[in-house]
This record gives sequence, C-alpha cells and structure tokens, in this order.
Amino acid sequence: FQFTISIVILQVLLLFSAQQHYVRTAPVGYDRDSVLYVEASKEYERSMENFKWKDYIDPMMQTLKSNPLVSEVAWTGALLGQDMFTLNAINHGDRHIAFNLLEVSDNFLTTTGIDVTAGRNFHPGEKNVVIFNEAARKQLDLKLNDNIVFSGGVIGFVDNFHYKSFRKEITPMAFGVTENVGNKLVVRLNAPERVDEVIRFVNEQNQRISGGRCELAFYTPDRMFGSTYASEMKQLKLLLVGAIVSLLIPLIGVFGLVLFETRAKRKEIGVRKVFGATTRGILVMFNMQYLRTLAVCFVVAAPVAYTLYNEWIESFAYRTPMHWWLFGVAFLIVAIVVCLTVTIQSWRAA
Repeated sequence: FQFTISIVILQVLLLFSAQQHYVRTAPVGYDRDSVLYVEASKEYERSMENFKWKDYIDPMMQTLKSNPLVSEVAWTGALLGQDMFTLNAINHGDRHIAFNLLEVSDNFLTTTGIDVTAGRNFHPGEKNVVIFNEAARKQLDLKLNDNIVFSGGVIGFVDNFHYKSFRKEITPMAFGVTENVGNKLVVRLNAPERVDEVIRFVNEQNQRISGGRCELAFYTPDRMFGSTYASEMKQLKLLLVGAIVSLLIPLIGVFGLVLFETRAKRKEIGVRKVFGATTRGILVMFNMQYLRTLAVCFVVAAPVAYTLYNEWIESFAYRTPMHWWLFGVAFLIVAIVVCLTVTIQSWRAA
C-alpha cells in the first residue's frame, strides 16, 4: 500500500510538472519575456480633486522612453495572460455577437510584439477604432471596415494569441483605442535581464511625478506566471512534500524489514555461500523480492495516477501531450531508492 501511494504521488507530480513546464515555455503569440507590467493604484486618482489620469500616465510614459534600457512604453486596461477582461455583447446587423474588449494605447501592439495579419495597425493619436483577432474574424464573420463597437470601425486583424491563461480557449477579442486611459503600463525592455534596474528607475520617477502618492505594483514574466497559476503552484508544492514523505515512510519500513530478514536468514545465506552463491547473487535475490512487489504496485498505481491527472488537466484548455514515459520514471525513482536501501542493508550479511 505504501509503495502504491508513493508511485501514484510521484507519477502525478511528474505529470503536473510537465504541464507547468508547458505553460511556462509554450509560445503565447507575443513577447511576454521582454515585457514588464507596471500597475498604478487608483487610490492616487481618488485622492486628488479634478484629477485626470493622463496627467500622470503621459509624463510617466515619456520619462520611461528616455531610459536606454526601455524600448517602448504603452498602456492597457488589463494584463495579458490573466483572465479578467471586459465582455462586450452588441448587435451586428441582424446578429447578436459577444467578444472580449481590451482598451489600449495606439502603440500597444508594437510594444508587445503582436503582428497585424490583415488591415493595418493603429495610427498615432487615432481614436475609436478596433482591431480583432482571427478567432473573431472567423467565428463572428467580421470584415475590414465593419462599423461596429466604435465609429471608426474595424481597421485590422491579428493572429490568435493567448491573451488569457492556458485554462481558457482563445475566443473572439478586440483591441480598442478610445478616450479612456488604462492604469497599467507595458514596458518593453531592451535588456530583460536588467529588469531590476528599470524597476528602480520607475520607482524614482513615480516619486517625482506623483509626489509619492501613487503606489506601483510590478509584474515581471516570472511574477505574472506565479500570479496567474498560483493555485497550480501550491498544488505542486504540496505534491512535492507528499512525494518526499510518501517515499520516506516505506523506506523506513523496508529498512526495518530487511534488517529483520537478514538476521532471520543468516543461516540460509551461509548455506547458499557454502554451495557457491556469490555476494552479488545474494543481493540480487533480496532485491528481486521487492522489485516484484513494486511491479505489482506499479500496475495498480498507473491507472489511479492517470485518472487523477485527467481530472485535474480538464481545467486547462491547452495542455501538454501525455508523456507515458513519466510513469516509468516514477517507478524507476522508487525502485532505485528501494534497491539502494535493500542493498546497503543486506550487503554486510551477504
């Protein structure tokens, strides 16, 4: 029972880790590793009379662009890769259509590295126009210059990209340039490895522009990943602890059992040695007893781990292929640890 639990937990841990690695490294359709998000507190806006958010955002963007470590700066109403977007439902001709709308600055697509596949990008200073993704183009049957949402209509389309987490399917969405201004800055870095220097610079300029009244939150690619998949990260940590504990418990049992068996079988070992048995042969005999038990446990554990993983992975719309060799790796880890324990404990007697 202990071996079976150990193998199940290890197999699930390896499968979960494979999905985590896939989510972290799979292409998302934009340059997420070169982008730093800066979120400004709305408390600053509420604390000042007759305040205009542009009075803060515009000078902050201009100041950041002067930094040689910064390539471009844009603003947005929501962070790419998270699941919080405004759902718009409107009438288009004789149809009722729904899509996610993200209000952005006119340079947002170039800042994040999203390419326009049809039509054109936003022009500087342009307002009340939208660019849809290909999912919207196909599912909602949209065309260039369709006059929907805003007076300027549809000016272009972009490739489908993961604007939400990998839990969600890519659905119709649009970028819109309006009179509104978002409270999140998108900073494209020339040297992503020097992001800490950029964060210090942003904090210094924030103190100067807002007088210390505006608080900032920074989201590096790693922090964005940790924020978006916080629950999955906690599950992996729990599984890791569970795997360690579930291995230690049966190892203690194996240690005691082998100690008992070697004492009980000292005469048998002696007789075998008299008739020509080698130390290696004696160790193989002891190890085979446990390997046969582990093989039976593996046959029971694999379907259990597969079922648990399948139930968990259902929450992801995009997932890594099932790597069957990971099941064998889990068995191999347990087998190596058990065999080392058995060998070390029975070698003296042999």
